[in-house]
Order: sequence, then structure tokens, then C-alpha cells
Amino acid sequence: MTVQSVKVRELPEVDDDFAQMASEFDTADELRADLTKQAEQAKKFEQGIQARDKVLDHLLDNTEIPLPEGIVEAEIHQHLEQEGRLEDDEHRAEVDESTRKTLTTQFLLDALATAEEIEVGQPELIEYLVMQSQQYGMDPNQFAQLLDQQGQVEAMVGEVARRKALAAALDKAKIVDADGNAIDLDDIVPESERAVTDVEDLDADDEGTEAVEAETADEQA
Repeated sequence: MTVQSVKVRELPEVDDDFAQMASEFDTADELRADLTKQAEQAKKFEQGIQARDKVLDHLLDNTEIPLPEGIVEAEIHQHLEQEGRLEDDEHRAEVDESTRKTLTTQFLLDALATAEEIEVGQPELIEYLVMQSQQYGMDPNQFAQLLDQQGQVEAMVGEVARRKALAAALDKAKIVDADGNAIDLDDIVPESERAVTDVEDLDADDEGTEAVEAETADEQA
């Protein structure tokens, strides 16, 4: 083997000139302080997400919700059929477990939304639609039109209501850190973000989401 060349990455010195070139700050100290603040906020946000997930898990563990087997089987069959894996028994078991958790979560949060008399306002729905359109790389107006054409607007309203119901449950929970110190969620995640931040359990195998994905894929093709 013959070495033709050796390259070394040369990083610029973090000084005031670098701060002015790479950011809106005039000094390196200001840039460092801003990066430190962002890291702290990201850590607090992650802490809030963990708290929300633990509240959801607690509700699921302490609530027994019977599932209609016909609906479960229909969801599983549709999922496997779309993937072309109807004969894959191992994957079927995985889909069965995730489908049951998804449906249980939806039923639980729907009941909680009813009990809490949750309402979804137009600004909240628009905020959610904009957030979802960004995930698909679509114009918000086109995304909204697509949902309307597919009759999925009501499903989106239900999704936002579930997120608000979970946020309401989180507000009533006593949250502590690993050392047992009480945590004020308002200092971690604003209420609006707690209500609309993605929850994997809510998005998994969502029929409306799959429909949008399929339509988007067709348009790209």
C-alpha cells in the first residue's frame, strides 16, 4: 500500500472573529453562553418528555381496557398486507403487540378527553397541521387539502384532543427527579408544547398517517 496523501481537519480557533462569522454574536463568550443555555433547555425538554411518557405508562398499567378483537385483527391484517408480510408469523406477533398498545392508548386518551371535556380550537389544529406538514415536507395548505380530501380532518382533531388529554393528566401528576426533588413542568416544557409534542405511542400504526404517507409517496413517484 502506498500512502498518497495525509489530510488533517483544521478547526478554526474559537475566538471573537469565529463567533461573528458563525453566529449572530459578537464575542466567543456570548456564543458559549448561548450554546450552554441551549444545551440546558434541551436537557430540560428531554426530562419533560420522560415525565409525560411515565405518566402515560402509569395510566396504561393501571387501567384495564378490553379491545374488540375484530378491530385488532383488521388493523394487524391491514398493516401486514401493506408490507406484503401476511405470512410472517414473527413479525405478526410484533405488530399484534404494538397494535394493541396503540389502540389501548387511543381508547384511554379518548375517555380521558371526554372526562376532562377537552375541546380543540382552530389555532391548535392549525399548529398541529403545520407541524405534521413539515414532517412530510409539504406546504401546510396542500397538506390540509389532502387531509380534507381523504376525510382525515376529524381524525386529526381527535389526535390533538388525545395529546391535550395527556397534557392534562401530566399537569395533575406529581413529577420528581431521580433524587426525589419536585419538578415544575412549566419550567421545563410549555403547556402548548406538552400538548402537541410527538408521542410515538400515539403515532404508531395511525391509519390517517399511513394514508397521508401513501398519498405523499404516490405524488413523489
